[in-house]
Parts: sequence; structure tokens; C-alpha cells
Amino acid sequence: MFAVILAFFVGIVIGVAPGDDPTVSEPYLALESELEEVSTSVDRLTEERDAAKDEAAAAEAELRQAESARAELAEQRSAIEEREDAVAAQETELDERQQRLDDRADDIEARQAAVEAREAEADRAEEEASSPQQSSPPPSRGPYANCTEARAAGAAPVYRGEAGYGSHLDRDNDGVGCE
Repeated sequence: MFAVILAFFVGIVIGVAPGDDPTVSEPYLALESELEEVSTSVDRLTEERDAAKDEAAAAEAELRQAESARAELAEQRSAIEEREDAVAAQETELDERQQRLDDRADDIEARQAAVEAREAEADRAEEEASSPQQSSPPPSRGPYANCTEARAAGAAPVYRGEAGYGSHLDRDNDGVGCE
């Protein structure tokens, strides 16, 4: 119908008589061919536009996904930074605790050394107090016959190398007889 109306107007413009068939005229056929080309171009452009819209929609979807992934990565980064801060705080606390433990260990070692020094001093004092004091000279004839004799002479205990010592007086062979 559009073609008939177009032909009628073309006929009026170029002067075709109303009884003539305008659809067979050369200008009409040229216009019809041009209309077909334009229509084909419009269809092709419409398809390209639709394809471009689809591509744009796909790109927008990708962009939304990328933005969502970016936001998720930002949240993960924030969580990691918080964890790193917590770990750093714990490391600091552990370092402080280790320092306190080291200080306590040093204090314990110092106390232990002081206790050992006191014990050594007490042992020396005890040895000096228990060292033999010869109130009577040992027999000139050799070792005492037995511990009763050594005690009676006030020489017990008798130490190896001293006059009056004999191996028969030292049962455990530790160098001290009549213990």
C-alpha cells in the first residue's frame, strides 16, 4: 500500500497521467530500488544496534561482576589487615612475656647462685667445725688397733695420711676411718 501511495505522489510530481501505471515508470523503479536498499540498510543497522545493545548489556554485567569481585577483594584485604594487626599485637605480647620470663630466669639463676654460695659456705664451716682436732698425739707405733682405741685417744675420725690411720679402720674406703 505504501508503494501505491508513493507511486501516486511520484506520478504527480513527474507528470504521469492518472490513467498510466506509475509503478512501471523508470523514476518509480529507481525509487523503489533505492527504498529497498534503504530498507536493507535499516534492517542491517537495526541488527547491529541490537547486537551492540546485547554487547553493552554483557559488558554491564561483567562490570557489575568486576565491581562485586573488587568489593569482595577489598573486604578480604581489610580482614587480612585486621588479622595482621592482631598477629602483630600477639607477637608484641609474646615478646613482652618472653622478656618477663627471661628476667625471671635470670633472677632465679642469681638466687640459685646465692643459695649455692651459702651452701658452699655452710659446707666449709661444717668441715672446719668437724675437722679433727688432735687432743692427744697418735700412737707412735703405727695405726690404732681399732676404732675404740682411736675414740679413746680422741683422734676419731682418722683421715688417710694422718698418723694413726689404717685401712682396717676405713670400712667404705673413702679416706676417713672410724666415722
